Amino acid sequence: MDEPNPLSLPKQLALLAFCLTWMVLGLIGHDPWKPDEAYTFGLVYHIVHSGDWVVPTLAGEPFIEKPPLFFVTAALFAKALGRWMPLHDAARLAYGVLYRAFPRVPGPFGTGALMARISAGYPC
Repeated sequence: MDEPNPLSLPKQLALLAFCLTWMVLGLIGHDPWKPDEAYTFGLVYHIVHSGDWVVPTLAGEPFIEKPPLFFVTAALFAKALGRWMPLHDAARLAYGVLYRAFPRVPGPFGTGALMARISAGYPC
């Protein structure tokens, strides 16, 4: 026998609104917090201003430690949305999109988003 859903539609919508608000506040509206965000934004800034989309550089040196997919995607977001919000916020939105674009793949470590983070070149 099917059990009724314990969460009514208004409660589900309230939970969805809370989760979306939580995600948006984590992605935009603040300066870079983590140490990785500073060098990541440096790479994105270089791509946006120099137009060098193939090999991102940091402080004049080629940065080839991580795949450039995330940095190029973040640069595209920064270029597209940079008129309406700070570049670091626009670039950070790429993480939210890439996180949702890749399906959650259960792995041996039980982390659902590990594959998305590795594929995106974002530090784990």
